[in-house]
Amino acid sequence: MAGRSLASSGMLKVSVGVLLRLPVIRALHKRQLLFPTVVSIIVAGVLVQGALDRGQPVGLTSESEEPVVVPVPRPIVRTDLEKTPLTYFSDYWNQLAEGARENLIVVGPMSTPGILVGPKLALTTVQPALTLLRQRNRLVLTREEPEETGPEGESDEAESDDPDSIAEDVMERLIDQAGPHRLRAWDEELGLALFDVDDASETAFTLSDPRRLPSGSYLGAVTLDGTGEPTVVPGYLVATVAEADPDFGDLIVSMDLPATLSVAAIVDLDGAMVGLAYSSDAGPRVVTTIEMLGLIEALQTKTICRSIEVSDLDGEVQRTLGVESGVLIEYVRREAFAQVPSLQAGDILLEWSGTSLESADQFVSVFDAQTPGSLVRYRVLRGRRRVTGGTIMPARDCDPVTSAPVRLLAFGLAVQWVDRSGGGAESTDGWHVVAVAPDGAADAAGVKELDYLLSVDGRRVADEDDQSILEAAAASEEVIVLSLLRDGRAKLIAVPPLTGDEAPAEGETETDK
Repeated sequence: MAGRSLASSGMLKVSVGVLLRLPVIRALHKRQLLFPTVVSIIVAGVLVQGALDRGQPVGLTSESEEPVVVPVPRPIVRTDLEKTPLTYFSDYWNQLAEGARENLIVVGPMSTPGILVGPKLALTTVQPALTLLRQRNRLVLTREEPEETGPEGESDEAESDDPDSIAEDVMERLIDQAGPHRLRAWDEELGLALFDVDDASETAFTLSDPRRLPSGSYLGAVTLDGTGEPTVVPGYLVATVAEADPDFGDLIVSMDLPATLSVAAIVDLDGAMVGLAYSSDAGPRVVTTIEMLGLIEALQTKTICRSIEVSDLDGEVQRTLGVESGVLIEYVRREAFAQVPSLQAGDILLEWSGTSLESADQFVSVFDAQTPGSLVRYRVLRGRRRVTGGTIMPARDCDPVTSAPVRLLAFGLAVQWVDRSGGGAESTDGWHVVAVAPDGAADAAGVKELDYLLSVDGRRVADEDDQSILEAAAASEEVIVLSLLRDGRAKLIAVPPLTGDEAPAEGETETDK
């Protein structure tokens, strides 16, 4: 092995010696330019080779081969983002909104967003509650009532109860329109409403105190958009104030809340709810969870003046009296009624507005749903006799309402005398349209709710005593011409009555045909 290495080394020395005898190389070597010259020749060769290959397609080994497609690497998307808005900012907020989906629902006929704030309890704006009440009022005032089985006063003891009353039908239809949630409480002044959630699988937000967060903390307003998808508006916490401002609330945030905001949950980076943002008459109002809980308590504990107070019946009393349902009337505030009803303390109230009463809580719910000024039918057990009657619902402050609505059922509308004196030049007393039947004759002709009625068939109705003119029109079988005032402009509208073939049958609506 050593001999072979020496031979190779000797051959290398001979080769170098031969090269150094060349005149050009010997001259470069003497001037110490041989090495730089060799390096320059190598670099030039590389550059020339690159220039020659520049026009050739990438990946071609011959003219007949197809180009090689080199896949472009995709960025790695992390499934579990870090809880910092500084990285993946937009994706993080979208993930936060998606996580809040199970805490958001829609309620009411217009699918208004609601926030689950407790076990089976949803908080939203007052608009869905008012819409439900208007729909109920519209259905009650524009549908034919079942015929009475007895006189307005006393009736036979054997008189049978009718379970298929108009009120039950109306409430069932409203439940269908409202979805699986029930209206529990509302307050127009607060601008909020509570709904009971029937679905036990719904989960509520985890509530947190925003006073523990430093100013500048990231917050987001999450809600549902028009398609029912969760959406988020990022922002920052500015401060919390000691007392809530009636217009702006007690939570100050920096975020671009939309002008069309209904209700949104203000959440922190962990998805815990720290506040509530909702639309009010003064604009968006933002409150802390502490203030929100106080508003919820006020909604549930605020008492409405009720002119009739009742209590539950003992089971033994029911068996003795031979009644399956009913509540005891404890007190009647008679001064609250424009015309004193025949109801008396000690009566067993069996039905109210056509609804059979099972408990005092049910009566409160049915009573509060009635429209002040509407005619309410009732049935009581007095001694051993059943008594039927009707009364005009008083206002919620227990002030009497003097006028019941006049229902023009064949024309699909109802009008009522409204006292609006002292409210300006256009807010005077007068007859107003308070209900228009959906798909009815008045609706098709263009009559709108809240229209001010000037005359009927040329006969002016400017006084409450002109009710007889409206009652005569209600019994008419001919086209009536209504003179209306809407937004300061007069309109003349001809409304034909529905014929027997066109009128919907009992329990059927126009849309069922």
